[in-house]
Amino acid sequence: MKKNEVLLKAVSVYLIYFIYMQYGNLLGNLAPFIPVHVVLLFLDILFLILILCLYHKNLKEDWMKFWKESTLGKKIKIILLGFLSIILANFVLSLIGEFFHIGNIVDQNTTSIQNMPLYYAIFKTMIFGVVAEEILFRESLGDVLENKWMYILGSSIIYTAMNFVFTISDISIMQILGYFIPALVFGTIYIKNDRNIIFVMIVKFAYHLIPLTILLLGV
Repeated sequence: MKKNEVLLKAVSVYLIYFIYMQYGNLLGNLAPFIPVHVVLLFLDILFLILILCLYHKNLKEDWMKFWKESTLGKKIKIILLGFLSIILANFVLSLIGEFFHIGNIVDQNTTSIQNMPLYYAIFKTMIFGVVAEEILFRESLGDVLENKWMYILGSSIIYTAMNFVFTISDISIMQILGYFIPALVFGTIYIKNDRNIIFVMIVKFAYHLIPLTILLLGV
């Protein structure tokens, strides 16, 4: 695929994501007899289907490479190392917050799902957050940003910015770092594994099990 076509596809996906995120709640409020989260779930599913259709060739290639190009032991090692790296990143952020007295951060995934209905929380964290968001923020940019350092930094900045673009409340530096640092880790996992998004998805799935378990246990 030509670079111009790759860039156009990535820009189009981001534009669609921005529009539906911007006006999703408005659409939900226009249907008073339907819960807002049902409308948002419907829009999320539509976007998930769209991005899977657009990037199905990428996913198919990555899936084939995932099974063919490394042993089971190597796969487990990569996934475990990635998972521990994310946990360590959040632990370091907590220590920084305590040391500089700027507040300890609550895991951003935990915070985001606390006010969601259970069915939507499960879908948003374990399916949409793992598949749609990783294709959007990692895979689509991987086709555009060829330089590995530019990719890691650029994808992390874009991911962080998109998580705050719809926020109207005050934003602290720890909240920003709570998205930016894990994004750096996910971007690094992607680059270190020959730009294979499957590894990132598996690590993020395992990582998201933590806040979901906390929610289910009512902690």
